[in-house]
Formats: sequence, structure tokens, C-alpha cells
Amino acid sequence: MKVLLLSIIFGLLYNSSFANEHQFQDKLLKEQKKAVIWNTSFLGVFSVGMALNAYNYFSTKKDDKKFDAGVDFIKSTLAVGSMLLDPFLTKSIYDDYSQSKDALAKAIAREAYEKSLTNHLLSGLVNLLGGAAIWLIDDRRSDGIRNFALGTLISEIKIWTAPSNLSKAKEQTTTFYYNPFNNEFGVTILF
Repeated sequence: MKVLLLSIIFGLLYNSSFANEHQFQDKLLKEQKKAVIWNTSFLGVFSVGMALNAYNYFSTKKDDKKFDAGVDFIKSTLAVGSMLLDPFLTKSIYDDYSQSKDALAKAIAREAYEKSLTNHLLSGLVNLLGGAAIWLIDDRRSDGIRNFALGTLISEIKIWTAPSNLSKAKEQTTTFYYNPFNNEFGVTILF
């Protein structure tokens, strides 16, 4: 009878572990797809902005428009570089279940950075410097303020639309369990 009871308990633990592993991997893949779409979309927006500003810089004859295009080209180049050097998620986020936990930790850290005060401040600083350059160097106050405001708006849209479901899921799904085979309590994250 004890053997039957232990077999049933072991079977239930194994089946729930297998189901949790599949839920975990499915959730990770789903969020990875969203993050790749987000990353690709903003990379495209910043790349188009970079190309348009380069075109405007070389095609316009007006000094003020040329200066604005140069400032915006630098800002767009910084944004493209940031998106390429620190992509939201890599395309092969995990190979097996043990590596997916490391990938999850990296993805959650990346989500946290995207929403962090540091990211807000760095984006604001880049836009402030661009607006200040137009205001102080080219002596156009209203255009400098407009450049700062528009750049900050785009940066904030990027930050606030960044994926954050993995972080939320981690906060909501931490559960406690008891392992009957070694009489220990533990914590696991289940999706």
C-alpha cells in the first residue's frame, strides 16, 4: 500500500512538473515573440528617422533645417545603436528547460532596465542635449524646446510600451512547495 501511495505521489509530482515546464516554456516563447516585435518596430522607427535626417541634412540648403537634421540624426543614431547593442531578447532565448531559467532571469532584468529611472534619465538627457544644442548653438529657442519635447515623447512611448509581462508574471506566480522526498520546503516560479 505504501508503495502504491508513493507511486501515485511521485506520478503526480512528475506530471505537474512536466506541465509546469511546458507552461513555462510556452509563456517564455510568447513573451519572446512580443519582445522581438517591439524591438524590431522601434529599431525600424529609429532607422527610418536616421535615414530621413541624413537625407534632410544633405538635401536642404537652409542652415537651420540642416542643423536640426544633424542633431536629429545623432539622436536617431544613438537610439539605433542602443537597440542593436542591447536588444530586448535574443532570437534563441533557450535550448532546454535548465537554460530557460537563466534566459528568464536575463529577460526580466532587461524588462526592468527598460522601465528604470536610469533609462528615463538617459533618454531625457539625450533629448535635453539635442534641444539645448538647437537653442544655444543655433540660437532658436522655440525649435530647441520643440525638439526636446518631441524627442522625449518618442522616448517615453518606447519606454512605456516595452514588454513587462515576464516581470509581472514572476511577481504574481511565486509559489511555495513541499518536497516529500527530502523533507524540505522550497520556492518555485510557475507560469
